[in-house]
Amino acid sequence: MRRSIRALARIAIVGLAVSLPVAPTRPASAHQHRHVNGFDTTVGWSEEPAYSGFKNAVVFIIEGSAGEGDHADEGSDEHAEGTPIEDAELEVEVFFGAGMAGESIGPMELAAAFGSPGEYRAFLVPTRPGTYTFHVFGTAGGQEIDEVYTSGEAGANEESEGTFNDMQNPTDVQFPERDLTGGEVTERLDRLDARLAASTGTDTMTVLALILAGIGLLVAGIAVARKGPAGS
Repeated sequence: MRRSIRALARIAIVGLAVSLPVAPTRPASAHQHRHVNGFDTTVGWSEEPAYSGFKNAVVFIIEGSAGEGDHADEGSDEHAEGTPIEDAELEVEVFFGAGMAGESIGPMELAAAFGSPGEYRAFLVPTRPGTYTFHVFGTAGGQEIDEVYTSGEAGANEESEGTFNDMQNPTDVQFPERDLTGGEVTERLDRLDARLAASTGTDTMTVLALILAGIGLLVAGIAVARKGPAGS
């Protein structure tokens, strides 16, 4: 019986990840721009506003920088202003929080975006609202790239122009009802799991009630995944 609720929690996590809706593709509205080794780079989320619990992607765009080989000869190592850099071999680590000390995923390949030269993407499903940090590294245009970009106010700096958005909580735009997010469902299942582990095993009704509560949270989580945030 104790194992049942633990298995239920694990199934809930996997099931929610699989059933997550995909927001329609649209241009991102917030980016961070930075001059790096003779290139102009642009970084942000592929979907803006960015809501936790939904498929998104790290977007990295790299082009020849203003004043860097505007009239470069063929075969030159220089790249004309605005020229997409299409030979990049890049990876990204994504950290939850400001800086590179939090939970992380990766390195993940930044793959060339189809039909958009100079643009590279790495897909993921951010599960918590808050600040995220991207560590982008590799080579592009014969130059080494090793840069750190942080979302929101924490990422503002003199070397960059603008910022990309922090991940937002989808409940902020839910209407008319506020439903549990996938992360909130997981947290509540974890608390139920802990209560069950602490039980003596003799209170059958308590155990049954916990399992039924877990099933209710599963149903709520699936409903959240199907609805998505307003306007997506």
